[in-house]
Amino acid sequence: MSLGFSMALDEITLVLFTTLAPTGAMACVIMAAVLVFSPLGESERTRVNRALCIPLIVAMVGLIASATHLGSPANALYVLLGVGRSPLSNEVFCAGLFLASCGLYWLFCFTEKQYVRAQKVWCAAIALAGLVCIGAIAMAYDASTIVTWNTWYVPFNVWFSAFAGGPLLAMLGLRAARAVCLHAKASGVLVAGSLIALVANVACLVMQNASLGAYGTATARHSTWYLCILS
Repeated sequence: MSLGFSMALDEITLVLFTTLAPTGAMACVIMAAVLVFSPLGESERTRVNRALCIPLIVAMVGLIASATHLGSPANALYVLLGVGRSPLSNEVFCAGLFLASCGLYWLFCFTEKQYVRAQKVWCAAIALAGLVCIGAIAMAYDASTIVTWNTWYVPFNVWFSAFAGGPLLAMLGLRAARAVCLHAKASGVLVAGSLIALVANVACLVMQNASLGAYGTATARHSTWYLCILS
């Protein structure tokens, strides 16, 4: 057990990435959906647009934390060369694309004139990019050489983590924007969805750890607890 926690502490930046990035991305997806489908007044839309920086910052912190694993910023170029064939490269590319699209949108919303139709199309693209980003992160640990990672539990854990934290972070952003659309019923749906995802995440982690009984080595179990913390 001490080995597992030691490994987790050594990779704390990776823990932050796999926790904060999916949560921030899911929150951005939810807030972008609100901007697309909710009938918002001009001032309310402006407040929600600007509050989008809350989940965006959370996702950015996660991505910046993961960048420390590259050793040098110049190594990012080598990572991007593997897009399409490397799960890690796909993860970095999709995360960068999502953050760029969301960050540019946030800056665009400070223009004097609000282009609502263009904003809705852009928000739909942000929502799609956010989901693709989470999916890329979920598949980044699909490594056949690591038995404890080469399992369907891993991508499910990442998705459950995103659905557990994303709705709560989105609710925080919408409350900060004083969004009228966030009435009691909507708040209840977000909280309930988050709790269901949290229970499912815990159950999935327990089943993943139990499935290692067939491998019967202490190292395998320590590796799983390490991945559990990452998820």
